[in-house]
This record gives sequence, structure tokens and C-alpha cells, in this order.
Amino acid sequence: MARRLGIIGGIIILFLIFGQILIPKAVSNVINKSIVTLTNAEKVDVEVKKDPALLMLTGQFDDIVIKAERAKTDKVIFDQFDINLHNVRIDMGELMKTYQLGNASIEDVVLRAYVSQAELAHAINQSVKGAKDAKVEITPEQVKVSSILNIGGLINAEIRLEGTIASEAGKIVFKTEKFYIDNGMIGNFSGKLFTDLVLLDLKQLPFNVEVKSVVLEQGRAVIVADNHP
Repeated sequence: MARRLGIIGGIIILFLIFGQILIPKAVSNVINKSIVTLTNAEKVDVEVKKDPALLMLTGQFDDIVIKAERAKTDKVIFDQFDINLHNVRIDMGELMKTYQLGNASIEDVVLRAYVSQAELAHAINQSVKGAKDAKVEITPEQVKVSSILNIGGLINAEIRLEGTIASEAGKIVFKTEKFYIDNGMIGNFSGKLFTDLVLLDLKQLPFNVEVKSVVLEQGRAVIVADNHP
């Protein structure tokens, strides 16, 4: 009898040990697929934390740490999304079925998104009618854009813009502040020749977050958002 109980106890211990390793890996893979579906990222790394790991199967997590590289939106490719989720409750049945985190309950969300000047230039070339060969320089002070703009299919003009990246009504937007054409300052023509370019609509994310800051660094912009007022 004692020998049988010992064997059963050993099996339970082995199950718990392997569960601590296998369950986080399996759950991370499922969440990974949901983030790939959400962001169209080229690479996603997910780390999940809960002790004991068995509770993950019920949808309970202390922390979920996500890094998504080359995440794509309608307009721009972000070099990286860093998403930290704390005290999370997920409907695992729904997640397994749909690979979506839409019904998750999350106490704390912190999101950081990084966009480079090269990707902003690519977005301008793709999104702004008549623009080509755009070049972007991001400095801590401002965003500078130079491009060739075809006006009315007849005129190719050299343009320069000075602007910034800001939060506006739940969206991250590149806003034109000054507009130069053939080295002559015309003013702010956003809405006429060069509309504000939406880089990210936060409403498309499954997390209810608000932008806290947009920081311009040398060569890139960093957007920080969380779910606290």
C-alpha cells in the first residue's frame, strides 16, 4: 500500500514539475498566435507568469510580457511593440477558439511603441497622394520631411515639412506644422495638400489605453500608453 502511494505521489510530483515547464510554453504559444493576428508582426515573443502554472489553464496570470517586432498597422510599420500586462484574467476557451484577447480583464496595461524615421518615410510615400522619394529626419525637437509632391498630375514640386508626432482623439498622428514648397514657406497646408497622417488608432487594440507621452528621439519616436487616467 505504501509503495503504491509512493508511486502515485511520485507521478503527481512529476506532473507538477513538467506542468511548470510545459503549461507556460503551451499557453505562450496560443497568446503568441493572438498577437501575431492582432499586429501582423514578423516576430513575437511572449512570456507568461503564474505560480502554480496550473492556474494558467483557468485563465489566471500575474504577468504577460509581449514583444512584437515589425508590427504593422494600416499606415506604418512599428519597429517594436512592448506590451506589459499585469493581473490578467482570460477566457481560455474563447482564446483557444478565436486567438483573440478581446474579453480579457487586465488590471494594468503599459504599451510602448517605437517607429523609426525610415518607416515614417515609407508610410508617407505609400499614403500621401502625389508624394514620392520622401525622406524623414526625427530629432528630439521635431520631425522634418522632404519629398517630391506631384500636384494635379502636372507639377512636381520640392516640398519640406516640419511637424511632430502627437496624440489626438485616441490616435497617434504625424501633424504638419510648417509647409515649404520650392524653399518658400507657404504655411500649414495640412488638410489641403498634406493631411495629418494617422500612425496608430488605439481603439483597434484589445486593451483600453490612453497615450501618456510621445517622445521624439534621434531617429525614432516612442509612444507610451497605459490604462490609468
